[in-house]
Amino acid sequence: MFGQAGALTDAERTVARVWNITLDHITTGQPAAVDLLRSLAWYAPDAIPAALAVLPDASGIGTNQALGLLTAYSLITPDPATGTISVHRLVQALTRTPDPTNPHRTPDLIDRARILGADHPDTLATRNNLAGAYQDTGDPARAIPLLAQTLDDSVRILGPDHPSTITTRNNLAHIHREAGNLDEAISLFRESLDLCVERFGADHPLAGRTRSAYAKAWQKRAVVGSKMEFGQAPQRRSRP
Repeated sequence: MFGQAGALTDAERTVARVWNITLDHITTGQPAAVDLLRSLAWYAPDAIPAALAVLPDASGIGTNQALGLLTAYSLITPDPATGTISVHRLVQALTRTPDPTNPHRTPDLIDRARILGADHPDTLATRNNLAGAYQDTGDPARAIPLLAQTLDDSVRILGPDHPSTITTRNNLAHIHREAGNLDEAISLFRESLDLCVERFGADHPLAGRTRSAYAKAWQKRAVVGSKMEFGQAPQRRSRP
Protein backbone atom coordinates (compact mmCIF):
# COMPACT_ATOMS: atom_id res chain seq x y z
CA MET A 1 0.00 0.00 0.00
CA PHE A 2 2.61 2.47 -1.11
CA GLY A 3 0.01 5.02 -2.07
CA GLN A 4 -0.86 5.58 1.59
CA ALA A 5 2.61 6.99 2.11
CA GLY A 6 2.35 9.31 -0.88
CA ALA A 7 4.69 7.22 -3.06
CA LEU A 8 2.97 7.98 -6.35
CA THR A 9 5.78 8.09 -8.89
CA ASP A 10 7.73 5.08 -10.11
CA ALA A 11 10.82 6.35 -8.33
CA GLU A 12 8.93 6.76 -5.08
CA ARG A 13 7.40 3.31 -5.36
CA THR A 14 10.90 1.88 -5.86
CA VAL A 15 12.15 3.69 -2.77
CA ALA A 16 9.18 2.34 -0.80
CA ARG A 17 9.89 -1.24 -1.86
CA VAL A 18 13.57 -0.89 -0.98
CA TRP A 19 12.54 0.65 2.36
CA ASN A 20 10.44 -2.39 3.23
CA ILE A 21 13.16 -4.88 2.29
CA THR A 22 15.74 -2.88 4.23
CA LEU A 23 13.65 -2.76 7.40
CA ASP A 24 13.03 -6.50 7.13
CA HIS A 25 16.80 -7.03 7.32
CA ILE A 26 17.29 -4.50 10.12
CA THR A 27 14.44 -5.92 12.22
CA THR A 28 15.96 -9.39 12.05
CA GLY A 29 19.30 -8.18 13.40
CA GLN A 30 18.49 -5.16 15.59
CA PRO A 31 14.80 -4.32 16.09
CA ALA A 32 15.64 -1.32 18.27
CA ALA A 33 17.14 0.45 15.25
CA VAL A 34 13.70 0.49 13.62
CA ASP A 35 12.22 1.94 16.82
CA LEU A 36 14.80 4.71 16.63
CA LEU A 37 13.95 5.41 12.99
CA ARG A 38 10.26 5.72 13.91
CA SER A 39 11.17 8.32 16.53
CA LEU A 40 13.37 10.28 14.10
CA ALA A 41 10.54 10.33 11.56
CA TRP A 42 8.64 12.88 13.67
CA TYR A 43 11.35 15.57 13.64
CA ALA A 44 12.12 18.06 10.91
CA PRO A 45 14.14 16.12 8.32
CA ASP A 46 17.35 18.16 8.47
CA ALA A 47 19.83 18.89 11.26
CA ILE A 48 18.19 16.76 13.96
CA PRO A 49 20.38 17.07 17.08
CA ALA A 50 22.12 13.75 17.64
CA ALA A 51 21.32 14.04 21.34
CA LEU A 52 17.66 13.39 20.45
CA ALA A 53 18.53 10.11 18.74
CA VAL A 54 18.79 8.04 21.90
CA LEU A 55 17.69 4.51 22.65
CA PRO A 56 17.05 3.50 26.25
CA ASP A 57 20.60 2.19 26.75
CA ALA A 58 22.61 3.64 29.62
CA SER A 59 25.94 2.76 27.99
CA GLY A 60 25.06 4.35 24.68
CA ILE A 61 26.37 1.29 22.86
CA GLY A 62 22.94 0.24 21.63
CA THR A 63 22.21 3.72 20.30
CA ASN A 64 25.53 3.93 18.49
CA GLN A 65 25.00 0.51 16.92
CA ALA A 66 21.48 1.46 15.82
CA LEU A 67 22.68 4.73 14.30
CA GLY A 68 25.51 2.93 12.54
CA LEU A 69 23.11 0.38 11.08
CA LEU A 70 20.66 3.04 9.89
CA THR A 71 23.57 4.94 8.34
CA ALA A 72 24.90 1.81 6.62
CA TYR A 73 21.51 1.33 4.97
CA SER A 74 21.37 5.04 3.98
CA LEU A 75 18.23 5.63 6.04
CA ILE A 76 19.88 8.49 7.91
CA THR A 77 22.79 10.83 7.19
CA PRO A 78 24.85 11.88 10.21
CA ASP A 79 26.96 15.03 10.20
CA PRO A 80 29.68 14.61 12.85
CA ALA A 81 30.89 18.18 12.30
CA THR A 82 27.61 19.64 13.51
CA GLY A 83 26.47 16.74 15.69
CA THR A 84 23.24 16.40 13.73
CA ILE A 85 21.36 13.79 11.71
CA SER A 86 19.25 14.15 8.59
CA VAL A 87 16.54 11.79 7.36
CA HIS A 88 15.24 11.83 3.80
CA ARG A 89 11.74 13.28 3.61
CA LEU A 90 10.36 10.24 1.79
CA VAL A 91 11.86 7.88 4.38
CA GLN A 92 10.18 9.93 7.09
CA ALA A 93 6.87 9.95 5.22
CA LEU A 94 6.93 6.18 4.83
CA THR A 95 8.05 5.56 8.40
CA ARG A 96 5.31 7.60 10.04
CA THR A 97 2.40 6.69 7.74
CA PRO A 98 0.24 3.90 9.22
CA ASP A 99 -0.42 0.81 7.12
CA PRO A 100 -2.14 -2.11 8.85
CA THR A 101 -0.75 -4.53 6.24
CA ASN A 102 2.87 -3.53 6.88
CA PRO A 103 4.49 -4.89 10.08
CA HIS A 104 6.85 -1.91 10.22
CA ARG A 105 4.04 0.66 10.01
CA THR A 106 1.12 -0.73 11.99
CA PRO A 107 -1.07 2.04 13.42
CA ASP A 108 -0.20 1.06 16.99
CA LEU A 109 3.55 1.25 16.38
CA ILE A 110 3.24 4.60 14.63
CA ASP A 111 1.05 6.10 17.36
CA ARG A 112 3.30 4.90 20.14
CA ALA A 113 6.43 6.25 18.47
CA ARG A 114 4.68 9.59 18.03
CA ILE A 115 2.96 9.84 21.41
CA LEU A 116 4.52 7.48 23.90
CA GLY A 117 8.08 6.83 22.80
CA ALA A 118 10.08 3.62 22.76
CA ASP A 119 10.25 3.35 26.57
CA HIS A 120 6.53 3.41 27.33
CA PRO A 121 5.10 0.11 28.66
CA ASP A 122 2.39 0.22 26.00
CA THR A 123 5.09 0.34 23.33
CA LEU A 124 6.73 -2.71 24.86
CA ALA A 125 3.39 -4.50 24.84
CA THR A 126 2.86 -3.65 21.17
CA ARG A 127 6.30 -5.00 20.27
CA ASN A 128 5.44 -8.13 22.26
CA ASN A 129 2.27 -8.55 20.24
CA LEU A 130 4.09 -7.97 16.96
CA ALA A 131 6.58 -10.72 17.85
CA GLY A 132 3.63 -13.01 18.55
CA ALA A 133 2.21 -12.21 15.13
CA TYR A 134 5.55 -13.09 13.53
CA GLN A 135 5.51 -16.42 15.38
CA ASP A 136 1.91 -17.12 14.36
CA THR A 137 2.90 -16.73 10.70
CA GLY A 138 5.80 -19.14 11.14
CA ASP A 139 8.57 -16.55 11.25
CA PRO A 140 10.61 -17.16 14.44
CA ALA A 141 13.65 -15.54 12.82
CA ARG A 142 11.88 -12.18 13.26
CA ALA A 143 10.01 -13.02 16.44
CA ILE A 144 13.02 -14.08 18.52
CA PRO A 145 15.26 -10.99 18.14
CA LEU A 146 12.29 -8.66 18.52
CA LEU A 147 11.17 -10.36 21.75
CA ALA A 148 14.74 -10.59 23.04
CA GLN A 149 15.16 -6.82 22.61
CA THR A 150 11.75 -6.23 24.19
CA LEU A 151 12.74 -8.39 27.15
CA ASP A 152 15.98 -6.44 27.65
CA ASP A 153 14.05 -3.16 27.58
CA SER A 154 11.35 -4.50 29.90
CA VAL A 155 13.93 -5.65 32.45
CA ARG A 156 15.54 -2.21 32.39
CA ILE A 157 12.30 -0.19 32.46
CA LEU A 158 9.95 -2.33 34.57
CA GLY A 159 12.32 -4.65 36.42
CA PRO A 160 13.09 -8.36 36.00
CA ASP A 161 10.22 -9.56 38.19
CA HIS A 162 7.47 -7.28 36.88
CA PRO A 163 4.50 -9.34 35.59
CA SER A 164 4.88 -7.85 32.10
CA THR A 165 8.57 -8.72 32.06
CA ILE A 166 7.88 -12.27 33.21
CA THR A 167 5.22 -12.61 30.52
CA THR A 168 7.62 -11.33 27.85
CA ARG A 169 10.31 -13.76 29.04
CA ASN A 170 7.80 -16.61 28.92
CA ASN A 171 6.69 -15.62 25.42
CA LEU A 172 10.31 -15.68 24.28
CA ALA A 173 10.75 -19.07 25.93
CA HIS A 174 7.65 -20.41 24.16
CA ILE A 175 9.00 -19.34 20.78
CA HIS A 176 12.38 -20.90 21.51
CA ARG A 177 10.63 -24.10 22.56
CA GLU A 178 8.60 -24.23 19.36
CA ALA A 179 11.72 -23.49 17.31
CA GLY A 180 13.51 -26.42 18.94
CA ASN A 181 15.87 -24.29 21.06
CA LEU A 182 15.01 -26.29 24.16
CA ASP A 183 17.98 -25.41 26.36
CA GLU A 184 17.29 -21.72 25.87
CA ALA A 185 13.58 -22.22 26.53
CA ILE A 186 14.20 -24.17 29.73
CA SER A 187 16.64 -21.54 31.00
CA LEU A 188 14.18 -18.71 30.36
CA PHE A 189 11.22 -20.55 31.92
CA ARG A 190 13.30 -21.41 34.99
CA GLU A 191 14.39 -17.81 35.43
CA SER A 192 10.78 -16.64 35.16
CA LEU A 193 9.58 -19.28 37.61
CA ASP A 194 12.20 -18.38 40.21
CA LEU A 195 11.42 -14.66 39.97
CA CYS A 196 7.67 -15.27 39.98
CA VAL A 197 7.73 -17.51 43.06
CA GLU A 198 10.04 -15.11 44.89
CA ARG A 199 7.81 -12.12 44.26
CA PHE A 200 4.28 -13.53 44.15
CA GLY A 201 4.48 -16.93 45.82
CA ALA A 202 4.27 -20.48 44.51
CA ASP A 203 0.47 -20.46 44.32
CA HIS A 204 0.15 -17.36 42.14
CA PRO A 205 -1.59 -18.02 38.78
CA LEU A 206 1.38 -16.64 36.84
CA ALA A 207 3.67 -18.99 38.74
CA GLY A 208 1.36 -21.88 37.91
CA ARG A 209 1.33 -21.09 34.20
CA THR A 210 5.09 -20.67 34.16
CA ARG A 211 5.62 -23.95 36.02
CA SER A 212 3.41 -25.78 33.52
CA ALA A 213 5.28 -24.31 30.55
CA TYR A 214 8.61 -25.15 32.19
CA ALA A 215 7.51 -28.77 32.64
CA LYS A 216 6.36 -29.01 29.02
CA ALA A 217 9.75 -27.75 27.85
CA TRP A 218 11.46 -30.50 29.85
CA GLN A 219 9.02 -33.07 28.45
CA LYS A 220 9.83 -31.99 24.90
CA ARG A 221 13.53 -32.18 25.70
CA ALA A 222 13.05 -35.75 26.95
CA VAL A 223 11.30 -36.68 23.71
CA VAL A 224 14.13 -35.19 21.69
CA GLY A 225 16.67 -37.08 23.79
CA SER A 226 14.79 -40.33 23.23
CA LYS A 227 14.72 -39.79 19.48
CA MET A 228 18.45 -39.14 19.46
CA GLU A 229 19.06 -42.30 21.43
CA PHE A 230 17.24 -44.32 18.79
CA GLY A 231 18.91 -42.55 15.89
CA GLN A 232 16.19 -40.07 14.99
CA ALA A 233 17.70 -36.61 14.73
CA PRO A 234 15.61 -33.75 16.17
CA GLN A 235 14.76 -30.80 13.97
CA ARG A 236 16.69 -28.24 16.05
CA ARG A 237 18.31 -28.20 19.45
CA SER A 238 20.66 -25.25 19.79
CA ARG A 239 20.17 -21.52 19.70
CA PRO A 240 20.10 -20.02 16.19
